Amino acid sequence: MKIGSIFWRMRNYGIIATFKYIYTEKINQSIFNNSESELISNLAELNNELFKINKKNVLDLESSSDKFFNEISENLIYLESKGLGIKNSVVGNSGSKTRLKVLAYVISNLDFDLIIESGTQHGISALFMERFVIAQNTKIYSIDIKNNVIPEGIGKINYVVLSSPVRKSFKTFTKELIKSNGRSLYFHDSDHSYENMSFEFNWAWNELKVDCLISDDVSENSAFSKFVLKNNLTPYYCKFDSGSVVGFVLK
Repeated sequence: MKIGSIFWRMRNYGIIATFKYIYTEKINQSIFNNSESELISNLAELNNELFKINKKNVLDLESSSDKFFNEISENLIYLESKGLGIKNSVVGNSGSKTRLKVLAYVISNLDFDLIIESGTQHGISALFMERFVIAQNTKIYSIDIKNNVIPEGIGKINYVVLSSPVRKSFKTFTKELIKSNGRSLYFHDSDHSYENMSFEFNWAWNELKVDCLISDDVSENSAFSKFVLKNNLTPYYCKFDSGSVVGFVLK
């Protein structure tokens, strides 16, 4: 059964979630409520809005992010040459680095006990978290619904493949994780449908009560803009290249 099909959603997300998906997907597609003036266009500009750390440190972070991304890209392109399936749009010159630089900036300046990522894919974001996290005892969990080709890191990432039904196992697993950990970050990069993004944002913020929520592809629909409005939050919207917009909120 194809992942993402209506029957797959019904089995793994439930009947109500599936009907919400059918009803909301078309009417909320590409509705992104923000003005161009709100978009933060580089890491230095984000720093002026947020932590205001030393400018040299920001330049160093930007440089090291670019270098690390190139290393991962070369590794994945090599694996592709060996016949392994790699999504070309995430590596090389076509790969957007906005989410990676936002993650690197936030987690290198805030001390998190727990980081949860939904949507591992090739592990690029997870490897960035592992590289730039400042606390040695930070626990990193990257969750997906299937195994993908992932380059080796330094062994701090816990890769988790959810069992079916996915929505139920996702709730159970993340709820258990949050019980025994303190300051937490949630990064959404999985199914970018309006229904799933709305569910994950609400679940992470209001049920798991995370301290920071970051999401890739918030310009795909109105899920994130409605989420911040409903919860009266101050959003940061970042777009550093030709890729999609990354949004995040902090407690």
